Amino acid sequence: MSYKTLLLVGILLIGTLSSCAVQQAQGVEQYKQAVTCYEAKNYTQASRLLKEALPMIQGKQEASKAQFMLAYCQFYCKDYVQSADSFQTFYLTFSRDPHKEEALYKQGEALYLASPDERLDAQITQEAVSALAAYQDQYPAGTYIEQAAQYH
Repeated sequence: MSYKTLLLVGILLIGTLSSCAVQQAQGVEQYKQAVTCYEAKNYTQASRLLKEALPMIQGKQEASKAQFMLAYCQFYCKDYVQSADSFQTFYLTFSRDPHKEEALYKQGEALYLASPDERLDAQITQEAVSALAAYQDQYPAGTYIEQAAQYH
């Protein structure tokens, strides 16, 4: 490779890296704004900010907290199907996080709350029962075992 080609590649690489750093910084800033909205119980705004921030903060410490908070925002806004999906994403992605147990339980609870009259559509109800059974199997002495038994 010629000197000019190497120089051009180097400049492009530096530009790309600095662009990634700027995006991560923006993501962290949006995450902080989302936390403020969440603490003020403005869950709709917090949810919007978290959805925007999550792709930019993947791999950072804030990512697990953001995913968990997003799931709760959706839960509090009564978007139970989306909340269940977000809790499942958290549970599967952050398998070592201390909130893993809670996420599995909340996934089942959200699905249960999303269930229409089972005579109309039993699919979501069956998913709820399955998620709550998975919680009971994995955490037989878990924090939410009594609540899970109520729905089952």
